[in-house]
Amino acid sequence: ENARSCWRFNWELKEFELIAWRLVKPGDFVCTLCDEAFPADLLVLSAADGHAFVSTVNLDGETNLKLRTAPKVFSSLQMKNEGASLSAVPSELASLVSEVCRQQLHVRLATPCADLAEMNALVSFAGTEDVGSIDYAACDSFAPRGCVLRNTSWLLSIAAYTGIHTKQCLNSAKVSGKVSNMQALLNRCVYGLLAFLILTCCYLATAAKSMSVHTNWPERFLAYTITLYHVVPISLYVAFEVLKLILGRFIDSDQQMVDKAGIGAKARTADLVEELGQIDFIFSDKTGTLTANEMRFARCAVGDVVFGPFIADPLGGPVLGQLQ
Repeated sequence: ENARSCWRFNWELKEFELIAWRLVKPGDFVCTLCDEAFPADLLVLSAADGHAFVSTVNLDGETNLKLRTAPKVFSSLQMKNEGASLSAVPSELASLVSEVCRQQLHVRLATPCADLAEMNALVSFAGTEDVGSIDYAACDSFAPRGCVLRNTSWLLSIAAYTGIHTKQCLNSAKVSGKVSNMQALLNRCVYGLLAFLILTCCYLATAAKSMSVHTNWPERFLAYTITLYHVVPISLYVAFEVLKLILGRFIDSDQQMVDKAGIGAKARTADLVEELGQIDFIFSDKTGTLTANEMRFARCAVGDVVFGPFIADPLGGPVLGQLQ
């Protein structure tokens, strides 16, 4: 991901240039075009039409677009040629960056934290350090790394947090492989048998060495290992995988798991099939994940009179003669 490119302002050339994400540092001016991802946690300076829409589905899984606006201290920043083509936007924004640099922008950021809603900054220009001229930037003025700019032509911003200090990295965790309890038990049994085989071969090789001085201990150890290696049930893994594959086929052909549309269940992985029979509780974080997600009209109250229930109607409407 760090090899992807973005537009960063070059202080020597006084223009935007394409660089890799890994080269972006805090304080760099970044230009993001429509449908491009953000290379770092960015503080919004200006955007087309005065606001920007950001897709955070890669960060929090929410599909609705988030509105991002610049702090009020940047309200005077406007691109001169608003009708410029998308490819010409970076060159047009170079003059805007020069204006911000001329005014000596000061940005004080909070300590990085993993909370997605905790992003704060104090923004001011040189010579205007009084309380009334200092603007406060909250979460709605930041665009996190990995999110995508949507329905907005361009976005000019400052890199606030980069690298391991971004929200994406702070919220990332090591994902452990999904292994069933039976698979873990089988692995422990095989490790125990392997340790038993090694100890047994060591004992037999040592006993052979004590009985005959001319016995080569490594050769005897290898000979006993080849003789007794059948103790380790390598074929058990093959039989275990075949059994899980057969159980997956039973799930695919189960007529009790066919919905109203005639679509049956599909076991896309057979790694955790044996765990299904050990489930005691099911927790769901969203309404509709395990239900039909249907809003059924049950009762209504008009004044002091309660009408209902209407659940007997398949369509959820009033049952004939019930309103009388």
